[in-house]
Amino acid sequence: MTAMAPLGYLLRKFDFETAPVVLGLILAPMLEMSFRQSAGDVLGELRDLRQSCPIASVMLFCGLALLLLSSCRSSGKTLGLAAEARNRRPQVRQKSFDRPPIGGE
Repeated sequence: MTAMAPLGYLLRKFDFETAPVVLGLILAPMLEMSFRQSAGDVLGELRDLRQSCPIASVMLFCGLALLLLSSCRSSGKTLGLAAEARNRRPQVRQKSFDRPPIGGE
């Protein structure tokens, strides 16, 4: 109770709304429990997937690897080969105006 008094004073001093803080204090434990239950369900399903369908787990791994590579590439961190390809400029062929046009003079 003594810790809540300074907290309430600071919240009023800095113009915080009290309703969202009270809702957060009440709903946070329930949301945390629901999140833990759903995370446990998902991890259990992934464990079952690995044991029952190895092809599906390989495809899931490939998808996650592609997602990781694309996020690394978009953030500027590229592999050595990609950096070389980006630095290499395509050679532009110079037009030669010394030759006569085809079919003409």
